[in-house]
This record gives sequence, C-alpha cells and structure tokens, in this order.
Amino acid sequence: MWVLFWILYAVPVSLRAETNAVPPDCLVLRRLEWIPQLRPRLIPALPPAVYPVAAVEELAAARGRVWASIRSWGDTNLNKGRGRLWSYVEPLGRFEPVRGPVEPHAVNALMADAKRLWLGLDGGIASIDFETGATQPYGPAQGFVTSEVAGFAESEGTVATLGRFGTLWFLPPGAQTFARASESASSEDPREPKPWLDFTSSKEWMGAVSESLASFRHRQAQHWIPLSKEFANGNPRTDRLQLRCIEGDGGGGFWIGSDAGLHWLNPADNIVENRFAPVSVTVPGALGAPVTPGFRPTRAAQAAARQRVLGQIRDRMRDRASRARENIALKHRVDPVTPSSRIPGAVTALHRDGPWLWVATRDGTVTNRGRVLLMHHPTRRWVGWFQVGGPVLSMVADPARLWIGLDVSGSRGVSALLVADRTPLVSVPQDRWVRDTILPEELGEKLALLPVRERAVLAFFAGQPERVVELLAPDKQVSEDLDAEGLFLLAFAHDLVGLNQPERLDEYLDLLRARHPGSVQAELTGSIRSARAAPRLESESAAEPRPAAGPSPEPPPGTSSEAGTPSPVPPASEAEVSGSGAPSSPSQGDMSDSDRSRVDAVVRKRDLNRDGKLSLIEVRLWLGASVDWTSLDLDGNGDLGPPEILRAIVEEDAKAGPGPGSPGK
Repeated sequence: MWVLFWILYAVPVSLRAETNAVPPDCLVLRRLEWIPQLRPRLIPALPPAVYPVAAVEELAAARGRVWASIRSWGDTNLNKGRGRLWSYVEPLGRFEPVRGPVEPHAVNALMADAKRLWLGLDGGIASIDFETGATQPYGPAQGFVTSEVAGFAESEGTVATLGRFGTLWFLPPGAQTFARASESASSEDPREPKPWLDFTSSKEWMGAVSESLASFRHRQAQHWIPLSKEFANGNPRTDRLQLRCIEGDGGGGFWIGSDAGLHWLNPADNIVENRFAPVSVTVPGALGAPVTPGFRPTRAAQAAARQRVLGQIRDRMRDRASRARENIALKHRVDPVTPSSRIPGAVTALHRDGPWLWVATRDGTVTNRGRVLLMHHPTRRWVGWFQVGGPVLSMVADPARLWIGLDVSGSRGVSALLVADRTPLVSVPQDRWVRDTILPEELGEKLALLPVRERAVLAFFAGQPERVVELLAPDKQVSEDLDAEGLFLLAFAHDLVGLNQPERLDEYLDLLRARHPGSVQAELTGSIRSARAAPRLESESAAEPRPAAGPSPEPPPGTSSEAGTPSPVPPASEAEVSGSGAPSSPSQGDMSDSDRSRVDAVVRKRDLNRDGKLSLIEVRLWLGASVDWTSLDLDGNGDLGPPEILRAIVEEDAKAGPGPGSPGK
C-alpha cells in the first residue's frame, strides 16, 4: 500500500496537474478591429419554422423582384452550390418556389439583364422573360452544348456564358442562337484541370476565376490573359491562396475574393492591389467537442485534445521557419501577424452596388459566423461592417434593401436569407470612413492596449525576437512567475530563426523543463539541445575516435533533433543550380568560378541567418535529418565554410548518379 502511495504522490504536483488537465488556449492573439461597426436591423426573409432552407446559393434582383437559388434541407438531389429557383414578389411579401419548366432543375448561376433572368441549369441554360414570364431553354438546337456553366456576363447587349471547363459562348443582341468562341479559357494545369468557379464582366472585359487562376479576355480579343502569381505578392500565408469569387467594378477592373483577402486587378494595365488579412496563430485548447452536463471527459478525450494542441503548435512553428526561409529572397519582409490591411478574414462573396462594394468575409476562426463589409470603391475607403449568423454565400442590393444569402447548414434554426435597410448603411458620413492603409501610429496605439503576453506572441511571429526578450525578460531577468508558454517563446526567440544564440536557447529550455515538466510546451521540446552543442563536444574530445557514419536518430515531428526549431519544409527536390557531372573532390585552395557559383547558390538559399556559412540546422534542412555531420565538418568548428559546402555538393552529385546533378535535394 505504501508503494502505491509513493507511486501516486511522489510525482510532483505540477506534473500530475498539467499532464492530466485539458490543455488551455495557446499562443493567444486576439484579432484587432480596424473598421467602424454598423448595427443595422436584420430581418429574416425565410422564417426557418416555415421554410427549412439550408443555404441561399445565388441571388439576383431586377424590376422590383428578387430571385434566389435555394437549397433545402430535405432535397437530397442538390449538391453544394446548387439550388431550386425561388422568387420574392413585392405584393405578396414572401418568397415562393417558381413553378413551371425550371422547377425540377438545379440552378447554379443567376444573372439579370434589362429583359431577362438568365439561369445556369443542370444540363444547359435558360432565360425567363420579365414581361411575359415565358421560359426559353437553350440547348443543341440553339447552338449551346455545355452541360454546366460557371456564370454569365453582359456587355453592350451581348450575353456571354462560360462553361465549367472553359468553353465560352456568345449571344449577340437580337440573335436566337449562341456562337462559340474560337479559344477556350485554359486551366493552369491541363493534365489536372480545375473547373471555373465564377464568371462576370466589367465594361468591355470578361473575367473568370478557378481555385488557383484568374483569366481575363477583352470582348473583341481572341485570347485569354491568365494570372496567378500576381495575387501572391505580400501574402502572409506560406501555402498558396485559393480564389473564390469575382465581381466587375464597372470600369474595366475586377474585384476578386480569396481565402487570403481581397484583390483588385485591371487586366488592361496589369495593375494589382492586394489586401491580405493577418493570419490567426492562436491554438484553441479545451476538448474541441461538447461534454454532456454532469459527465467528465475521458482520459482518451483529454489525450486527443492534447495531441491536437501539440500538432497545431508544431504547424505554427513550421510556418514560422518556412516564412523566415522565404523572406531571404524577398526585398520587403512579410510576416503573418502584422496587419497590412483592414480586411478581417477570407472573402466569401462580393457584390457591386454602383459606387459601393459589399464584401462578405469569414468572422475569423468562428466558422458559423460571417461579416458583411461596405467599401466605397472609387476612394478605397471602408464605411463599416456588421455580423451575420452564418457564412455569406451571396448578396444583392435593390434601391431600398440589401439581401444576404447564408449557409446555415451548420446552424439549424437560423434564417438563411436576411434583409437589411440599405439607405442608412450607404448614408454614413464620409468623415467616418477609414482608408485601408494602417498607419504605424494607429498600429502602435492598438498594440499598446494588448496584454504583454499577446504582444510577445505577435512579436515572436512577426520576426522581432529582440522585442520578445524585452517584453518577457527585461534586463535579462526571467520572472519566477513566467509560465510555460512564456519560457517557450523566450527560448525560441534565440533559435536560428531568431537571435541565433544557442546558449540562451539551452538555458531557457532547461528552465522550461524544470519549472513546467508536464506542459505541452515541455513535451514539444523533448530533450533537444542547441545546434552547436554536438559540434562543440566533438571539438573538445578530438582525441577520441569519431563514430562510424550512420543515420542520425529521427527528431520529434516538426523539429530538428538538435535545435528544436521546427523544420519548415522537407528538403527541396528541385535543383539549386544546374550542373553537368560531378567535379573532383575540392581542396582548401582556390575554387574555380563554376564551383564558387554553385556554392554561392546553395548559400543564398540555405543560409537562414546570413552569416555566409551553414550550421547543422541549415545543413539538415538542406540534406535531411540523417546527414553525417562529422564527415562534412572537417575542421570541427560547428559550421561549413565554402570548401566544406562544395565537398557536400560533390557527394550529393555522386549519390545522384550520372546525369544532371543538383545539390539541395
């Protein structure tokens, strides 16, 4: 019995408490608000008790009537993005399904011109005449053979529609049959084509977007202009952005929404404006799932929550290291957390309303909420924003009202269609509008209101390690009350990506493990040491024989085995430089111009701290975690100089075999 007592209670209390507890929120950094908030009265247009609607996919308005593509809960034949045609008739004051030929068809696109409502259907397209109410289908007899369209565009009476996979069709004024354009809008990768998601027009230009590509064409031209990389300039995310929607500005330019923010492009002049939302680095703790009142979570649920938090912190650290590597080649540094625009999140829908632009975004990390923002797009100034009870899929405005279509499939009991009085929203005085650019003084005022910990988190991911030390360890003194996350930030502020002081990194890691042994941060660090610890021990014991070459032990997931710095990406498979054959083994003397250029190419890409040499961490990011460091570091000083780097290039070329060799695999 006494043995059992010792086993249960001899373990430090802090270890038992932290190990068994559900992890709290980590790396907390609240979102800063930069746009004035509006508070309009939102009226449900589809009461959920009467109309079991899951989503309003598309909206169009013309002649005092509003049309909607509505997906109901019980309609199992409809996929996401498709619905049945409903309409709002002013005298009746309610939405009703449209009866007739289009009733059994799924609708995925809507556009209203001066005379007709155009519908993209499952199998083709159709139009409804506003005067007579007659439905006109378009199929092979009318020269149209595409089964599904991405959207419609209209310019000077000519109606254009784009098929999901790029076929463009025109219907000139007065014509009864469609004409096919000579050239289709091609996907970025013809071997794996991405369907076009949205299609619209702006004056004499047409534009379309897929997940990864935007393409534009003048109405009188024959060729498309594809663009993709232009939207990535200044992107704070390390992964590629995804385009979602497009809207013309009425003057030849286009507004484009993506998961990274809002973009404007003029295809005639190839001018792009990017407005990126800052990245959220906060890792939510708790269980991640509700627990019935009166019940306690199981150990398995607690362990799953802990592993989820561990994995997400590793992801944040990998992205930090990856961003540091990408910043080497950038003229202006980019960081994920310092706001460069007032846009709050990913853009889900756009609607141009004369000089106004309605922008719908995600409400940060709250997936069952959305935001509607109003911009005066000639001046690029924000008027305000308000919150709605679900992600916004569509918007349309008439002279008196703003109609907002939501996806409430994750929030039963919420109306999928909301109506707001438009006049008060567009009547906000101009002196209350705010420009999109955030001045340094304004940013400083906001940051001064944050707690010290949140300022440290922002500085850590913004690439300001000296600021982290200033906030958490003023005068180099570590408070006894500093918790596990504070010590974690303080330690890795001195890693290779930060201040590059391995001794301080080791010191703070030792404090973290001693004070908070059961924390998620201590578990993340494991038993790792700094990058210079192993080389220094070898140089001090040079008389002892070196161990035989062999694979190094695998580091914990997301970290290197020496420094604990999360590995940004797997070693690149593309060539650093092109070469033809393996040169002879280098000497310590002068290198040839070709050898020097190969070494310079590797140093430019792999030297993260810009000291002209490669440390163990940088070499492992280049050649992999199992690299034999002792065979490369010939002088045992803990770094690879140019001759040693060239030797590594030669060995990699020899392993690659005959053919074009390349270091940096």
